[in-house]
Parts: sequence; C-alpha cells; structure tokens
Amino acid sequence: MAFAVQADLSKTNEVVSLFQRVLDHFGQLDVVIANAGAGAPPTAFQDITDDEMDRALDLNVKATFKVLREAARTVSDHGKIIAISSSLVDFPSQSMVSYAGSKSIVRTWTQVLAKELGPRQISVNAVSPGPTIPGMFTFAGAKLRGSAAASSPFGRLGTPNDTADIVAFLADDAGRWMTGQHILANGGAKM
Repeated sequence: MAFAVQADLSKTNEVVSLFQRVLDHFGQLDVVIANAGAGAPPTAFQDITDDEMDRALDLNVKATFKVLREAARTVSDHGKIIAISSSLVDFPSQSMVSYAGSKSIVRTWTQVLAKELGPRQISVNAVSPGPTIPGMFTFAGAKLRGSAAASSPFGRLGTPNDTADIVAFLADDAGRWMTGQHILANGGAKM
C-alpha cells in the first residue's frame, strides 16, 4: 500500500513530522532509504563559492543527517536503513569536490550507525551509484557519457533500476547479514 508524505528535509520539525505520520499510518517503520541530495556542476576546487559548498552540504549532508537521525530513533528492531551515497567517494573526479566530499560523509555515518544499531538487529548500509541515466548523467555531454559507459565491462551507463534492485535486496530479509557496508552500484566501472 502506497502512502505519500511531503516534507522539506532541511527542516528538522518536518523530518520528525514525516516519520510520525508514517508511524501513525502504519504503526511501525521497518525500512528507511535516505536518498536526499543533489548533484553539483563540475567546479575546480579553488573556484567553488561558499554558496555552492553550502548548498551541497545542506542537501547532501544536513538533510541526510536529519533523516538518518530520525530513522535511528524510530525504525523497528530488525529494520533496515539504507543511505544513498556516490561512487565518486571511491573514485573522485577533479572538479567534483563539493558533491563527492559531501557524499563521503555517508560512508562514515553508515558504519557508525551500523555499530550503534546492531544490538537492535538493525542493518545500516550505503549504496553508491555510478554514472546513471536518467539521473546524474542526464545532462552530461555525449563524450563524458560515452567514456563513462566504456569504463564498465557492461559497456553502458547504469539505470535507476540497477540501483533500486540493490536497495531492494538490502531492504529485504535476504540482506539481513549485511551491515556497515558501502556497496558500489557502478557496473564494475573503475574496479
């Protein structure tokens, strides 16, 4: 059964309300997927403005923090928490410092939460998509898309379903023995 709730993840009270509305509707919360975030245009490190960095931190760090904190408070024992990071954490590219840097924090939080919530049998993992279309690579030029596709043994860019299937596995009982992991969903690119 689908149930939609809208919230501004930059506002703590709206994040708390979001979780409470889900609890009120379903009675418990078993799975949380923290997918807050947005990309940033490639910018050389020395050229990033304070506003650009603040935007990356607000969307990719602060909003994700608020969702993960509330998830840690409300997810049922034996539940699942899955955060979406980026393969740029493992394979940084020049001019992607604000995005890659802000997404790298998710890896540390995943490991910390996995240890803290382990006694409640809650698994916490991160999935790190690579170049995906539609998605972050929708507006990339043809040359960049071509080279990204060629870097995978499959010879293509990822799709949202490629990532969603990994998230679904982690959300399912089949993924119960995985926790604290940072899983690359990049089609083997840059192995």
